[in-house]
Amino acid sequence: MTIIVVIIAVVVVVVVVVVVVVVVVVVVVVVVEVVVIIVKVARQSENSPSQTAILGMKVKLTSHTKSPSQYTQPHDSDDDDDGDDDDDDGDNDDDDGDDDDGYHDVNDDDDDDNDDDEDDDDDDDDDDDDDDDDDDDDDDDDDDEMGIVMMIIVMMMMGLMIMKIIVMAMIIKVAMIAMIVNTISAMG
Repeated sequence: MTIIVVIIAVVVVVVVVVVVVVVVVVVVVVVVEVVVIIVKVARQSENSPSQTAILGMKVKLTSHTKSPSQYTQPHDSDDDDDGDDDDDDGDNDDDDGDDDDGYHDVNDDDDDDNDDDEDDDDDDDDDDDDDDDDDDDDDDDDDDEMGIVMMIIVMMMMGLMIMKIIVMAMIIKVAMIAMIVNTISAMG
């Protein structure tokens, strides 16, 4: 009888140890999976803002300043040896109908219109960059939502597995107790 009791006790201890080991292994595996998912989400959230910042810095740095040759330069309307800028008639009129201020503008009105068109093009590029930033923000939000959903699913699965193992352990425990009781009553 003593040998039977010792064997039953050993079997119970082995079963309990196996159940505990299985529970620990399952918990460790689930925790590792959760940590991996959290790390992936964290890396995505770290990479996305940096990309957004880089895209945000993609601004046209083209300068609209004119070269020195394009600025208004003094124009000597009369190349006389006396060094004065007076025409024969005494006024400072040029034949081309430009301003009578003694300066000649190298750029005409057409060039100014082209500069305005370039400004409009740059504004369009800035709008495109803003759209890219909005798209990146939307992608970040989607990634965060997917990470949260995955974490919730994993936690639910972990809870269900732990509950299942606990139920199985309880059933095994009840069965072992019933077997011990039956064995003792049969021998008694």
